Amino acid sequence: MGTRYIISVKCPECGVVADDCYYAPTCDFVTHECVCGHVIDLAEYTGIMYEEASNAAEIGRLLEVQKSSWWPTNPYPKSIFPMPREQYAEIVPDSKLRTGLSGMLGREYWDIASDAIWVAMCEADEWTETWPVEPGYYWFYGWCSAPLRRDYESEMVLVKVSKAVNAIAYVTNGRFVYKDAVGLWKKAVLPEPPDLEGLCQA
Repeated sequence: MGTRYIISVKCPECGVVADDCYYAPTCDFVTHECVCGHVIDLAEYTGIMYEEASNAAEIGRLLEVQKSSWWPTNPYPKSIFPMPREQYAEIVPDSKLRTGLSGMLGREYWDIASDAIWVAMCEADEWTETWPVEPGYYWFYGWCSAPLRRDYESEMVLVKVSKAVNAIAYVTNGRFVYKDAVGLWKKAVLPEPPDLEGLCQA
């Protein structure tokens, strides 16, 4: 968790310049191997150390202030997954492969985290600007079309969210709610449907 850099590095041994070196101190991308075989320590080369690149402490402080009581716990605790960050580079020594693997894992974990936060937020019964992605019914309070803000009062509508083949549909009162809508969302808690068996008898 920290700043990444794309830098130009000139090899002190052969003078060859590499213009696309990836330097990420907090992810253990800390060296560059020149075509001549010389390995360059990028922390020493740039003067940017781990502590300067890391924003973990700052993010931690912000989360401590902003987290609500409903915030979900980390599903990958250190007590169960104790491998330190330093061991990652040892297990995957190829820097290009490590970059690809990190991106893939980051993408997967981002989806897991965002879904967990959304579910927790809905269960906490709080309004949010985040658009729902899970099928179901949600309250929307605001303007179903951004241009309407000038001419109409805000309204509260019940929206059905459903997944299509390559998209998510938001429908209320026979019309779509498009992405230019401005407002807040909240999971709708609907009553259990009654038994209709008696109504179906001839």
